Amino acid sequence: MRIRPTCFAALVFLLAGITAADTPAVLRPLPNSPDASEENADLLRLVDSSLYSRTTAHFVIFHDPQTDFEEVKTLASLLEQGYRQFFAFFLHAGLPLTPPDQKLTWVCFSGEDAFYSYTQKADKMDLSWLDAYYSSRTNRVAILMPPGPPGARPALFTLDDSDPQSAAFARQPSGEVMRIVHELAHQMAFNTGPQKRRVMYPFWVSEGLAVWFENHICGSLNGDRCRDLAEMQNQRHMLPLEKLITLTCPPSDPQLRRQVYAQALAFFSFLLEQHGEDLSRYLGQLHKLEPGRRPPQILQKEFTRCFGSEKGIQTPWVQYLEKGLACSFHIPGAALLTSAVSATPADAAP
Repeated sequence: MRIRPTCFAALVFLLAGITAADTPAVLRPLPNSPDASEENADLLRLVDSSLYSRTTAHFVIFHDPQTDFEEVKTLASLLEQGYRQFFAFFLHAGLPLTPPDQKLTWVCFSGEDAFYSYTQKADKMDLSWLDAYYSSRTNRVAILMPPGPPGARPALFTLDDSDPQSAAFARQPSGEVMRIVHELAHQMAFNTGPQKRRVMYPFWVSEGLAVWFENHICGSLNGDRCRDLAEMQNQRHMLPLEKLITLTCPPSDPQLRRQVYAQALAFFSFLLEQHGEDLSRYLGQLHKLEPGRRPPQILQKEFTRCFGSEKGIQTPWVQYLEKGLACSFHIPGAALLTSAVSATPADAAP
């Protein structure tokens, strides 16, 4: 994959240093508060308890008093490392990115009732089957984090800030880390350029990008995704290309949903690796669209306009799948991207 000079220059510019102000403070709804942005002004109305905030270089994390302060602190560190990795990976891959124009917001809840109450008030949906999600409507990530005093149980995350090459969580693909990295990828994508809020995207774009980042943070493709993809192929559940490029919602069946996530990851990986410039152009064209839904035939035209005919994509796509499944789907290009991040100075950050 050819690295664009402009992207490389942006990468060097962005990886310049990191500062963080991690002192928790009670949230005060003052108009000029740095935490009380227009998008966060409704938080006090949406929650049933007081909130604390923790501010870092690029994030503000709100949490209720019952949330473990030490876990929030570690979450803040994880988000900052993920922020750096997102820029390093995708700029190196050739996707143009721009830094967010304000701090990104996370809201942590220690109880299920408070979490689900917030989801219904903020997004007018029943999201009781989730324990974390990014909302492009509010531009916030809401996450359920177990309560408890510091030291009551093992920390959710283990970070080693002394590692000079990369974040320690990149080698610890726990479920807790992966769900956070996944939602971070969604939030970063909608605030740095690849995606635009309120524009409808095919499922393979939104979830393929997020799962791609999730798996690259934790190494190569994890075993669960690989097994889901192999199972999908063995059961002949693999979506045909014309269906995949226009799908906007996952199946309701949990097993099929897992499989479609795996296929979205593989398809995004395929296009990023073999059609990187076309993918950048495709995302750029979608970014110019007005909010609103679009019918499948329009989604299909948007795809073929940038990538060519479906017949022209079909053969290399099938070959990519077969080769990937034969070698446990170690995504080509992962070593290249990892080396780029490893070459970043230890104290570097966007």
